[in-house]
Amino acid sequence: MHAILLAAGVGKRLSGLAEGLPKCLLAFNGKTLLARHVEALAACGVARVDCVVGYRKDDVARELADAARRASIDCGVIENPQYDRGSIVSLSVARDVFTQHASIVMDADVLYQTGLLRRLIDSPHANCLLLDERAAPDEEAMRLGVDQSGSVRTIQRGLVDGYPLIGEGVGFLKLSPAVGVTLATALTKRLDRGLLDADYELAIDDMLQSERVFAEPVAPFAWTEIDFAEDVRRAEQDVLPLLDSDD
Repeated sequence: MHAILLAAGVGKRLSGLAEGLPKCLLAFNGKTLLARHVEALAACGVARVDCVVGYRKDDVARELADAARRASIDCGVIENPQYDRGSIVSLSVARDVFTQHASIVMDADVLYQTGLLRRLIDSPHANCLLLDERAAPDEEAMRLGVDQSGSVRTIQRGLVDGYPLIGEGVGFLKLSPAVGVTLATALTKRLDRGLLDADYELAIDDMLQSERVFAEPVAPFAWTEIDFAEDVRRAEQDVLPLLDSDD
């Protein structure tokens, strides 16, 4: 299995705290998010990590190489020269990976317990999204609507009703190559319409209309996406103390 880390963006909403760093280079207890991703992926038996880079690409590539060497895992970078556009472009430039290999697609700005990642990788479903039904409704968060069979039917920002189960998406997706081809087609259609500033989740939502993708619950594991100052505080206070008890 391969992993794709989406780490090309500028992270404007955290500019004051991050001091110009890409979010994946934020350090918690002296270790960057990127290094933590690489360690977790190696611990879960992933064969290779490809990191989509853009903003401060050389700094990210250097940290990736150092972390991969320490964790003894193969790695590479995929450049997104349009990193100032939407995340849909970053996912699109990695299509050669997820259409040819079983893959994990991951937002790089997440701090989490390794057990959460292991649950995704070890899922019996070849295609699945991590879902946290504990999360309170949030108009900013990407939320998954799940039907009675456990299939994710939609992913929308701020979704609050209309499905038997609704929860926040972690930003981690496991894909088979066949379903990866469907996602690549959905990405192309969106980009051909000029939607370069869109979230990649719009293309995933398109894919869900024809492919069966299951929801994997993340409880009891802790995680947080890091977009705002309060997310940094939550990462330090609520998630970081649990990282030594992942399993």
